[in-house]
Amino acid sequence: MEKADLLPFIQSCDPYSVLSHHELETIHSKSKILVFEKGKSIYLPGHPSDQVYLVHSGSIRIATLMESGKEFTSSLYHVGETFGELSMAGEMARVEMAVAYERSVLISLKTDLLSEPLKQNPLFTLGIMRLIGTRRCESENRLLQFFYAPVHSRLAKVLIHFATKQAKSPAAPPSSIQLRLTHEILASLAGTTRETTTMILNRFQKLGIIHKSKGNIHIKDLQSLKTLSLSQSSPKEPKEPEKTLTLTHAA
Repeated sequence: MEKADLLPFIQSCDPYSVLSHHELETIHSKSKILVFEKGKSIYLPGHPSDQVYLVHSGSIRIATLMESGKEFTSSLYHVGETFGELSMAGEMARVEMAVAYERSVLISLKTDLLSEPLKQNPLFTLGIMRLIGTRRCESENRLLQFFYAPVHSRLAKVLIHFATKQAKSPAAPPSSIQLRLTHEILASLAGTTRETTTMILNRFQKLGIIHKSKGNIHIKDLQSLKTLSLSQSSPKEPKEPEKTLTLTHAA
């Protein structure tokens, strides 16, 4: 990938789309292209918080390391999304860890590089504020759901969240909603176990709402998924047609 190809891509992504041509040129000239293989860390807790990253290809998992040693996945970012944005809000050291969910190409932007547009461009400043505010609201809502929403509802909302994000992505297919999400990642995002996630996804599939295949989840009926996300009652599997037994007897 040539660095010259990055400028139109950066311009197509929020919140950078509101920057002037001069501001974009300055950012582009000092940006770096970073490649991470699957499972490699971009940053860990305690690392300096001095860069912002834009996903050019692949996807990035944001997680918190628990005292037990397990990782709790809190977010997953795809093509066209920015992460590490708290470095522009005063964060000095990383609290979470960022890991390549698959082979990923990132555009790295130094926080100091973005400080001038933040001072001079009110629309860019507003975009950054919206980004940080939206993600904080998402985190708070997810926490509330852990306490009040049933598991099937939480899982449906996670699928809807990523389906909606994919539809807005510059790399989104025109007429297909297909998510590359493992059951383990879904379980962490929905605050449940992998076994429960598999059971509910199987139920969604029997209802004709999704289709699972080789690590992909294809959303077949988004409207029904939205209805399930608001329901307190667990979805019932469709009844199989009753079998009729025909008895014959010799004349």
